[in-house]
Amino acid sequence: MEEMVFSPEDLAPRQLLVRGLPVGNCILREAPKEAVIAYRKKKSQALKLNEEGRAIATSGSEEAELLLLSMCLYKCIDNGAGDRCKLPTNKHDEPDRDFLVGEPIIKSWHNRIVEPLSEWLQDNSGLGVTADELRKRISFLQKVLDDMEKSPKNSSSAETSP
Repeated sequence: MEEMVFSPEDLAPRQLLVRGLPVGNCILREAPKEAVIAYRKKKSQALKLNEEGRAIATSGSEEAELLLLSMCLYKCIDNGAGDRCKLPTNKHDEPDRDFLVGEPIIKSWHNRIVEPLSEWLQDNSGLGVTADELRKRISFLQKVLDDMEKSPKNSSSAETSP
């Protein structure tokens, strides 16, 4: 029988200390399953179908990223020690949701702040693009390009293009 074993390091959520944000220092935590579900639901609602029935992303995808960030970014509390940034927890020793940075606040920030936070969060929550996904996209796009080049209406323009 196969076995799957998790070490204590595997079970501990990944965290990133983020200093200097407009709301002060924060801790960005790996997305829990609840946040991943909400993110994927919002992202799928943002998809539209084109004429061929293929899914295309719309601007709603960015709102899904903001939702995910708002479920994983916590304002730090001063722990009285030297580091001055402790994750606030509730009586069950879980992150205290009262310290989450709200979506309206994150929306007010510049993209140069939000984008790297979102990229780290997606990469560390298993939501980033993998090499296999990129290969599939490239393969699909190559087929689309090949079909376009074979099309009679595109062949004349392809011959005259420099």
